[in-house]
Amino acid sequence: SNDEKSSKSENEIKKHTNTSPATSSTQLWQKISYILPITTHIIILSVYFYPLFAVPRVEFIFDEFGIFDSKNGDVSMRNSWSSLWRHDYWSKDLYAFDSNRSYRPISVLSFRILN
Repeated sequence: SNDEKSSKSENEIKKHTNTSPATSSTQLWQKISYILPITTHIIILSVYFYPLFAVPRVEFIFDEFGIFDSKNGDVSMRNSWSSLWRHDYWSKDLYAFDSNRSYRPISVLSFRILN
């Protein structure tokens, strides 16, 4: 009777401790489901921040001089906010003959805020 009880309890222990391949596979996927998003975020943030901090600062490039010119009413706040949506990068009307149609209102808005 004692032997039967001990063999039953040993079998129960084996049932609970025995890991089948399906169980270990599930555990592996659970670990991956925690590690993968964290690793992905670290990689994406590293790729994003690398150029901001690791690249040396340089002077303005030639075409950027015109955007900061005092004649540029969109950046110097002489023009209205709505003009940002009707002008090109150099504060010329988009439909003007001499406009190059370089439409970047978000860039101009950021220059206006930082100016």
